[in-house]
Amino acid sequence: MVTNHHVVQGADEILVSLEDGRSYHANLLGSDPEADIAVLQPSDFKALNELGFADSDLLQQGDFVIAIGNPFGLGHTVTHGMISGLGRSGLGIEGYEDFIQTDASINPGNSGGALVNLRGELVGINTAIFSTHGSSAGIGFAIPTNMLASSVDQILEFGEVRRGQLGIIIENISSSRTAELGIDRHQRGVLIAGVQEGSAAAVGGLQVDDIVTAVDKRAVHSAAQLRNEVGQRRIGDELAISILRRGEAQILAVNVGERHTAQAQNRRPGNPETTDKVLGFLDGLTLDTETQQLQVSAVQRGSQAQRAGFQVGDVIVAANQQAVSSYKDLQAIAAGAGHSLILHLRRGETGFVVVLQS
Repeated sequence: MVTNHHVVQGADEILVSLEDGRSYHANLLGSDPEADIAVLQPSDFKALNELGFADSDLLQQGDFVIAIGNPFGLGHTVTHGMISGLGRSGLGIEGYEDFIQTDASINPGNSGGALVNLRGELVGINTAIFSTHGSSAGIGFAIPTNMLASSVDQILEFGEVRRGQLGIIIENISSSRTAELGIDRHQRGVLIAGVQEGSAAAVGGLQVDDIVTAVDKRAVHSAAQLRNEVGQRRIGDELAISILRRGEAQILAVNVGERHTAQAQNRRPGNPETTDKVLGFLDGLTLDTETQQLQVSAVQRGSQAQRAGFQVGDVIVAANQQAVSSYKDLQAIAAGAGHSLILHLRRGETGFVVVLQS
């Protein structure tokens, strides 16, 4: 069985209850916290029927879907709506995001429930809502099946997801940078801002200021999308990466490498003003790292953090679309930031974004 990582995180016992009154204890086979996916094995899984997976790449805006879940403890609730958007990312809800957006009512308690099409096939797992008041505002998000399958396969094989990396620092192309880079202001793609020495990217020939336009012929338009494309592949997989280098189109074969912590080389210098501003901003927060998250445990009255709307319990999950799990991670990202730093927060099941400008 598949659900969200945050649904079972920290659980001492997991009980699966069915509509006909049956219930089963379940073991956690593994989870993928960065994609918010967990795989369970009920004690009598052979008595259950399998729900078929649809190809989420074939979904279109306007397709009708049905959300199934347990909102507010009202078990076995079904709501319907349509797909409002696809490929939603940069929300700061998860480390890896490629969400289906739907207007089917999704509320607290729907997490981990099925999002199905009118043929009864699974198209996604309901994961989060975007709301200012904690309940459905007609904007819900689900993890698509193709992203789900990538994590589930590895969990079943290894008990975890062994996610690799290319070893690059990436950023979206801003309109202010197009003239500097000598490219058309309408050019789509992702700018490589740094390459780690000895990384898969360096071995494959990627360089600073290359613009990535596609991976395996699939166009990429944002840093979050490129990160997802790499994050769903296994270590050792070969990618055909289409780039623009000084206006010349090229395709490079790059293998996904193992994660490591080497610092990026030939990286553009960061903005010390942004770093100072971020560190000053964080002076107003007390962060609890025992949960393996940057969770806000206190907010000083009158601080910049309070003025920006931080609350106790908020979790800082990413900065400039890079996942953070420690204060040092945040410092390192801030040191390499340009004129702004985008902090992605999670409050319950709601995502927020705070932008700091230097």
